Amino acid sequence: MYQLLIAAAVLGLASDPSHAAAPWTHCRSEGEDATSHHYYFFVDRGAGIERVRWVWNGGCCNPPKVTDYTLRLPGQPGTIQVRHLTGEREDAPTLVTSANAPLALVREYTLTLSRTGPGAQGLTLDAHQATDVYNLLNLLGGERPEQSTEDCQPMGSELQP
Repeated sequence: MYQLLIAAAVLGLASDPSHAAAPWTHCRSEGEDATSHHYYFFVDRGAGIERVRWVWNGGCCNPPKVTDYTLRLPGQPGTIQVRHLTGEREDAPTLVTSANAPLALVREYTLTLSRTGPGAQGLTLDAHQATDVYNLLNLLGGERPEQSTEDCQPMGSELQP
């Protein structure tokens, strides 16, 4: 039941089908330890969050990991696309400044909640999907400073491959 409520909340945010490639409009970052940091990029053109990208820089020695959430897929209201990707260590400085770099797809799926009224069947989430939805809710509920990604500068050591 808890998974269904979380999925309904997130998918409800994805009900507007307008979507187009757009530059990141907001970002924030937080440190995990001396070499590891998380960067969160958002597209919000005023009608709500359309896309979220979470970049983990990989720390001192690991490749960067990226999770992309697309909340407004064209013609697919109530659908969220989740993509897990990984990059090369030398591309971490590019990724943490909101730019694109070559990424390898690890896993991808979509979640869709039907809004057919009372008695509609909910989603059954596996453990990975439940974690992704939980993480997305935390990102959406977190701070999104009113600043462009130009003001979201990388932190220290991830600039060194």
